[in-house]
Amino acid sequence: MKNSAIETVLAFAVIIVTAWFLIHAHSVGVDDRTETYNLSAQFFTAPGVTAGDHVMIAGIPIGHVTHSYLDPESYFATVEMAIQTQYQIPEDSALGIKSGGLMGGTHITIIAGQSDIMLAPGAEILKTKEPVSITDQIGRTIFSGGIE
Repeated sequence: MKNSAIETVLAFAVIIVTAWFLIHAHSVGVDDRTETYNLSAQFFTAPGVTAGDHVMIAGIPIGHVTHSYLDPESYFATVEMAIQTQYQIPEDSALGIKSGGLMGGTHITIIAGQSDIMLAPGAEILKTKEPVSITDQIGRTIFSGGIE
């Protein structure tokens, strides 16, 4: 009976610690209460980009994707983002879509430009870089020395 009580207490402790980690992991990143301004960008393709994905500069989250959709007129993938107001983005900046590796984890990365003019709220970032598929890269590597 004594072992059963110890096991019960340990199981309860594991549940509490797990719940704390889940709550903490959910709260890390961009705070929804932080003031933000909106930016948008268009890509030929935006695979895996969904609302809630991080927007980063130099690997640091500065915002999140609020919406991604297909523009019915241009057929470009449009990505709308909320950027924390403390971060101003130069108008000559570029956007790229990055994957966290083979397991996924897509995010938007901003390559900051050098302009002294900053993007206004609601502006569109015009320079976008198309994502490179890891499976395409692996296929090219494997088959580049193939039969000619």
